[in-house]
Amino acid sequence: MNIERAILMGHLSEFKMKKMELETSISANIRATQNFLAGANIRPLSEIDVDSALVNLREAARQKKELSGILEKIRTTELELA
Repeated sequence: MNIERAILMGHLSEFKMKKMELETSISANIRATQNFLAGANIRPLSEIDVDSALVNLREAARQKKELSGILEKIRTTELELA
């Protein structure tokens, strides 16, 4: 194995770790949003923490964009290694 290939494999490993971290965090943010809004149909709207739900949803959207970039890096790195 040459040095360039080893470096690419190291990058690929890092990208895949970041992918898993982002997927876990996105999922957690979506669950938190759901929890904040869970009682919306049975509780008065004044008791629903919409601002906190929005914070989590915005963070999930930001992370989703970051995940798209990581997925592209994984794809191109895998192509270089093929």
